[in-house]
Amino acid sequence: MGVVALLATVASGDRWSPETSTSTLLPTADTYVQADAPTSNFGSSPRWSVEGRETVWREALLRFEVPVPPGREVVSATLRAHSEAAAPDTEFVEVRTTRGDWVESEVTWETAPEPGALVGEVGGFSSGSWVEWDVTAGVPAAGGQVDLLLMTSARRWLGFPSRDHPSVALRPGLVVATAPVGSRTVPPLPPPVDVPASVRLPEVSTGPAGTEDVTIAAVGDMNPPRNTSPDSASGRNAARITAGLEDGSLDHFVGLGDFQYTEGTCTALTSYWAELWGAAIAQTYWTAGPNHDVEPGRNDDLDRFMNGECPGSSTVSATNRSLGGFVDALDFYSFDVGAWHIAVLPAAAWRYDRAAAEAMTERIDADLAAAAEAGRHLAAVYHEPYFTSETSAHDRYDAIKPWIDVLWEHRVRFTLSGSQHNYERSCPVDNADRCVPDGMVAFQVSTGGIDLREFTSRPDYVAERFDDTWGYLELTLQADGSFTWQFRPTSGGMRTDSGTRAAEPAE
Repeated sequence: MGVVALLATVASGDRWSPETSTSTLLPTADTYVQADAPTSNFGSSPRWSVEGRETVWREALLRFEVPVPPGREVVSATLRAHSEAAAPDTEFVEVRTTRGDWVESEVTWETAPEPGALVGEVGGFSSGSWVEWDVTAGVPAAGGQVDLLLMTSARRWLGFPSRDHPSVALRPGLVVATAPVGSRTVPPLPPPVDVPASVRLPEVSTGPAGTEDVTIAAVGDMNPPRNTSPDSASGRNAARITAGLEDGSLDHFVGLGDFQYTEGTCTALTSYWAELWGAAIAQTYWTAGPNHDVEPGRNDDLDRFMNGECPGSSTVSATNRSLGGFVDALDFYSFDVGAWHIAVLPAAAWRYDRAAAEAMTERIDADLAAAAEAGRHLAAVYHEPYFTSETSAHDRYDAIKPWIDVLWEHRVRFTLSGSQHNYERSCPVDNADRCVPDGMVAFQVSTGGIDLREFTSRPDYVAERFDDTWGYLELTLQADGSFTWQFRPTSGGMRTDSGTRAAEPAE
């Protein structure tokens, strides 16, 4: 990373003099810090990001060394970064100076410098676009070391490739123009003032739970073979969900497996699924279904795709970003949103490696116990459903019963699954199929775009279902453990389902 200047040109016919010259500089350091990981360092990350949600506050730090020849001065400086997410016109990313030093390989939220004076701000950009900030006021006329801090109040993740990104063409840069001394017209910055707590969190609790409501969309069984039609059932679902993520009405997308039919290879995922759903990747938590998503020795690309490793798609999912790297499609993981803890169970492991699946049971148990002890409300995600009606293709997936027992033991509030190509919601149900006040509400949402299937049986615990409508489930998870749900139809019979589950009674 010793390269500083990528190019140098002499500008002609520009807004300065014919003697103006420009160069594009790479950062000499860049990283981000994260409030809910206050002692973690992300200095080698291939991307940096900003985010303004109370429970997941992120700020980015960039450093440039700006050489200025004798007799010249900086007359213009533009920071350029390639966005991996979109922001509407009402949400901005600010660039500020910093107050204090930092070291790329060591800086954390606890040790990061405070923001200084506001240099510039930009909003209203799309995913996959170059975002440019005029930061001239933050670059001294004589050049030298320039430290910038980026932040936002937007309640969404906004990520950009860093200097460590594998694609050189996507790395950030500072475009600096110099001219003979006396050419600069930019006024000096005012003295820095404290950034109010309403703009930046001065300290973040590492205690149990956030206080914000979180709204997610969830669906599985999404894209037919070779489909890129916006007017298809898959395309309509993708458009609605990505629009919600971009306008802030949705915080996350939870993909319930079977993303791309018939095999989710790198080629199929980048050529077809990503054409419709790609704008959602950065805010996607995911689980894999057997066969279409993962089958060892034949089809094992979904986990690479979600980590930005497939040619033609470098965006990293929320899952991989929050866990800091590659996540195997056949392994267990969990994540926190707001006051909730969501366990993602790889049901496919029971098909391909039963011993590994059995061994995960203890890990899942310990994970849920720790989250409950920390005061979080619990939910679970897996692809193949346990609480479900029969269809011509599938019935309940009995293999995961040991995990269902663990979910019941910890009184998980709801579960999300897919696979059946229809929609179902259960009563609050226990591990013996009984409707009980403290049971799990099981949602089976496989209406993402694949041909629908009729039901051939109806268990007593099924409270609502339909098999003629494509759409997705929208859930708002509240800090007190209550939640609301709304099935959002997008095509077909346009059926819907909605309701509220109250918070658990205080003990």
